[in-house]
Amino acid sequence: MRLLAHTRSLAGASVLLVGASASAQTHVIPPGQERLVGEMLGRSASMGGCRLARADIQPTQIAATYECADAGGGVSVVLRHPSTEGAAVFRTARFAVAVQGDAPGPLLDQLRRTIGEHEAAWRWAEPQGPVEATPAPEAPREPVGDRPAALWWLPPAASCTAMFLVIVASSARRHGRTRAEGPR
Repeated sequence: MRLLAHTRSLAGASVLLVGASASAQTHVIPPGQERLVGEMLGRSASMGGCRLARADIQPTQIAATYECADAGGGVSVVLRHPSTEGAAVFRTARFAVAVQGDAPGPLLDQLRRTIGEHEAAWRWAEPQGPVEATPAPEAPREPVGDRPAALWWLPPAASCTAMFLVIVASSARRHGRTRAEGPR
């Protein structure tokens, strides 16, 4: 289970951009903190009855989606620099945490606890130039989840293989009948 390293946005319904635009941000996330992000977000543990489904490290924020049975679906959580203006359900020494969706209290309590336990090792960086929010590629390189990124091609390949075998079997049946019936 690995975190997506530095994409620009989330795909689908879990997109959440809160507060100021990315170009106005004064702090960016440098590479090499993926493991720490996983620990802060509870990658291998239940977080108040919720399970981390996806996390994306973007230039100026970390966006995560939790699957919660009590919340009736997904809860999107965004961690940004604490100086960032905008709504936050809580702040820690190094993060402002915003939520979209009906986040269960135990998830927020556990998230506050795990971020607090690991954030001392966190570092923000000053941007070297303008930071633009650009769309991420459609196929993530390293998603958080049960399937490794190296196997992204497996479901489409299995579908194509199944269709190919159906066509070959159909063709073979047709040729088998034609030869058995003999020439016309």
